Parts: sequence; structure tokens; C-alpha cells
Amino acid sequence: MPLSGKYSWTGARRPTIFAEDWRDGRGVWARTGWKRLLALELSAFGFFGLFWGCFAVLLADLSGALGLSPGPLGVALLVGAGASIAAMGALGWTSDRLGRRAYLIGAAVAFGAGIAGLALSGSYAALLATLVVLYSFSGLYDVGINAVAVDLERISGRRFMSYLHAAFSGGA
Repeated sequence: MPLSGKYSWTGARRPTIFAEDWRDGRGVWARTGWKRLLALELSAFGFFGLFWGCFAVLLADLSGALGLSPGPLGVALLVGAGASIAAMGALGWTSDRLGRRAYLIGAAVAFGAGIAGLALSGSYAALLATLVVLYSFSGLYDVGINAVAVDLERISGRRFMSYLHAAFSGGA
């Protein structure tokens, strides 16, 4: 079912991660490729959960290395969460505009830069900047993988969202 009305705009491409052939009206991926997409989505959600599970475990070491008490660490995490909410609200629509593949590649690369930035955070100011980047692009990556999950359900005609989120929990 194509997007229309208030959820789309004139000239917007149909949201999908793979190129589709529309000769039969449903696309080639509607018959065969959704299983490959399901495997990619399970790994994307699993990686996301793995990162956040590891981050939660290593947070105590990070705060100890920077000499942070719970108060400043809580403020830093709050600033990161606020940046994530702002980024998702401001840029979540680009998933439809750019296409799922380009959006996810960009969000994953920037999310990876945020992960690498954690290792380079030697001061509280650097940690704040890193958490803003990390949380912002984590939120955008989350929007992207959930948008692809919705497309997967639409293409396959099956319900997978709970399994995909279970993969996140399994990764954590």
C-alpha cells in the first residue's frame, strides 16, 4: 500500500530499502526478497541492542575514567536524550525523502562516529558533545530500522515487529 495524503508529498519515492520492479504491481520483493530483508532487519535490531547493552554496562567505567559523580553524568545523559528526541522529530522524515538505504547508511555511519567518539572523550565537555552526536544518530538509526520494519510487514503481509524488537532485547 503506497503512502499518500498527509504522510507523503508530491514526487516522494516509495519507501523501500531495495529497488523494486513494479511490472506485476506488487514488486519482486513482495514474493521473494522479504526473507533477506528480514535477516537484515534482525541483525540491525540485534546490533542496536548489543550496542546499548554494552553501553549500559560500560557507563560506570566511563564515568569513573572521567571522574564524574552521578549528577553530572545524569545531566550528560539527559542532554543526549534531549538531542535524540530533537533529531528524531526534526529529521525522521528524511527516511522517506532520501530512501531507506541512503538514510540508514548515513545514520549508521554517523552513529558509528558517535561510538568511536566515546573512546576519545577525555573531558566532560567532550563527553557532552559525543553523547549529543551518539544519541542523535542513534535515534535516527532507530527511526530507519523501524521504518524498514514497517515496509517489511507491508511487503511480506506478515507481522514481524515483535520479533524484531525481541532481537534488540536479545542483543542487549
